[in-house]
Order: sequence, then structure tokens, then C-alpha cells
Amino acid sequence: MAHIYRDYLEKNGKIRQSEVEQKSYEITLLGGIEVNKLFMGVSYTKLCSMTDYSQALEIVKELNEQTGNMPAVRMVGYGNGGISGGSLAGGFAADSVFGNKKQFNELQKYVSNSGCVYWDYDLIWMKKSGNGFSYSNDVAKTAVLMKAEKSKINIPLRDFDTDNVFHAVKRSLLSDAMDKLLKKTGKQDISGLSLSSLGSISYSDYGDTKYCEKSQMASDVRSLIEIAVKNNRTVAVADANSYAASAADVIFDAPSDNGAYFALDAEIPFYQLVFSGSKPMYISAVNLSANSKQSILRAAVGGMGLGYTLLSDYDVSFSSDVSEKLYGAVYSGNKTKTISNVKEYNEFYKKIENSNLVKYEILENGISKSEFSNGTILYANNSDKAKESPAGILQSFEYALAVQ
Repeated sequence: MAHIYRDYLEKNGKIRQSEVEQKSYEITLLGGIEVNKLFMGVSYTKLCSMTDYSQALEIVKELNEQTGNMPAVRMVGYGNGGISGGSLAGGFAADSVFGNKKQFNELQKYVSNSGCVYWDYDLIWMKKSGNGFSYSNDVAKTAVLMKAEKSKINIPLRDFDTDNVFHAVKRSLLSDAMDKLLKKTGKQDISGLSLSSLGSISYSDYGDTKYCEKSQMASDVRSLIEIAVKNNRTVAVADANSYAASAADVIFDAPSDNGAYFALDAEIPFYQLVFSGSKPMYISAVNLSANSKQSILRAAVGGMGLGYTLLSDYDVSFSSDVSEKLYGAVYSGNKTKTISNVKEYNEFYKKIENSNLVKYEILENGISKSEFSNGTILYANNSDKAKESPAGILQSFEYALAVQ
């Protein structure tokens, strides 16, 4: 099925071959977060930095020097609302709380020696007006013509956080948002765009009959990504729908499990079989997963790079935001394990570099077999018990290359 689907995409010119180099790992750095403050009994919010430009550069440098490999770098939450969200696309610029232009340029220059920095912009959701996009008027409508919105959940109270209601921008304004993003980032000399929400969210807008029932979403998103590419931008997406993944240059947070559906008895790297070799892919944050060893195994099985989500400074006041596992992303607590994991993974990754996953099968005892285009074969044990494989005994969540 995967090969048939890939052939279909290729024959119809739907899957674009990226020129971006696949790295063995990527790091997603979290910028800022809005924290509730009190002044003389009056409540207000303040954007606090978790990782400024200088700290980001220090992290990237240390990982590059200690592992011997430069990671792909994605910057999330550097707009006016941080990871808490603000105006559309975070105001189309980074907030001054993260540093000055010189520090920004130093980070960009260092990473550009072997890649580029991908700055994440949310082109769909906003919780306030800004840059010509109105929180009240420029929003999509539901089937009953109410404003399309979402709210975060206050986990301790088991209730919606009605103080932070996000509205989806009108579908007809997505092209205007992209135009503004290209102009703003052009002035900032930003070449790497991360369009996480645009690539992963499909929505309707019943305020315009052209966009009912998610009509034209796939073609619109592909067109926007293609426009960005034509304007010399390298485009990354995350957990992307196929129409966005096939058009983009890089895929972050590539799905590696069955999404909790139970129609299948085993995990099958369908997504990887379709897109492997056409563009770099990275698994979701290993350090934030329930089982890091299993996450690394799934990356290896699909021939993907590892993923890590990190931040420099953590404060207990950040815990009010429940959308991120911030406590597990602090770099100082992850540094040793991250370097160790990447070094070990590099030894495997050298064996499949510049090749793609071409065949996958599950043997009778549950051991999986991944075959890559350069002839490398990998056996993996995705269970909690040791099992025999053609490469020898594999412990729980262990993988090994076939004996040559």
C-alpha cells in the first residue's frame, strides 16, 4: 500500500524531492512563555524567556562539539506570546525579550555553516489582534456561524481555560498571512520557516461557501508552501498531513505509531515508507516520551533522525502552562543523556545515511525487519521481552544490524 501510494504521488508530481541534508538528530528550542503576574492586586501577563538567542547558540555549539554532528535546529515560541500563543504568527517577528539583532545573527550564522534555523510561525490560531489581523473579525466560522475557536484545558480544575480562547483565521486570509510572513522574514534574513500548524491542521470556514467541509484545504496549503519555496525559503512542517509533507522540505515530529487506532495488530512505518528518502524526517522529542528507548528504536526502524525538545531556563511559575512538559525539557538535565544517545545513534545512522526505507516486514516471532535502499538490514524488538532475531538475541526495545 505504501509503495502504491508513493508511486501515485511521484507520478502525479505531488511529492517533491528535498535538497536539505538529513541530520542524525534535531533539537527544538522553546523560546518564551506567558506567565501570570500581580501588581498591586492587578493581574497581568508577562512574556518570560526560557531560551534566548545566546543560550540557544550555547546549546547548539555544545551539542555539535560533543556529538561531532550539527543538529537540525527548530525555534518554537519566539513570537509575542511565546509557546502560550499570541497574535497571528506571533506577530511575524521575534520578541525583544530574546536578545538583540547581533545575537540573533550569531545564532543564524553558526547554524548556517551546515544547515539553517527553522523559525516556527502559527499561521492559523491567534488569541489577540495584531499586524492587520483582527481577533474578532478575521476568523473562520463553524457550521452554525459561530467563531471557530479552541480553549486550553485547566487540568487540575478539569475545566476549559476561558481566559485563553484561540480563533482560527479566515481561510480566505491564509494567503495574506503567508505574504506578510514572507515580507517580514525577508527583512530579517530568515530562510528557514517552520509551519507546524499549517501543515497539520485541516479546518472548515462556513463563513465562505468555498471553504465548507474543509474544501480546498489540501490544495491551498500545498500552494502556500510552494509559494514559500519559490521565494527561497526552506519549509519545515510537523506531524504533517500528506499534502503538506509531500510539498515541504523537512518533516519534524513525524508520526511513528498507529495513533492509538486498533485496526492493526502492530506498528507499521507507513509514513516513513512513503516519504523516506524524499526529505529529512525526525521523530518527536525522545526526552519527552514515556519510553525514550522505544522512541529511539522507532526512529531507527523508520530510518529517521532523533528529536529533542529543550529549553535553557525553567521556573516553577511556568508550570501554569500545561501545554508543554517543560520540566522534562531543561537542557542541563538532558545534556548528558542526549549526547550519549546521539553518539550511539550516529554509529547506526552512518550505515543508512543517504538511503531510504524500501521494505518492512514482521517476522513470525514479532521481530521487525527494515530494509534500506543501500542494502542495510535492521532487526528490532518492539516488545518488553528478549527475543531471538537473525542478528542474535535482542533485548526489550533493542535493535541491531544484520550480521554481514
